[in-house]
Amino acid sequence: MGIRIPQSNVLSSVADKAITKEMHDGLGRAITTASSLEVKQGS
Repeated sequence: MGIRIPQSNVLSSVADKAITKEMHDGLGRAITTASSLEVKQGS
């Protein structure tokens, strides 16, 4: 008898990776926006 992994665990892992990527992408955009605002205020 082989080891069976419930399908929901696989789907949740894929969803977690997608959510993590979205969070990182959003954080990168927030940092870029904050940096450009600082530059504008400084000039």
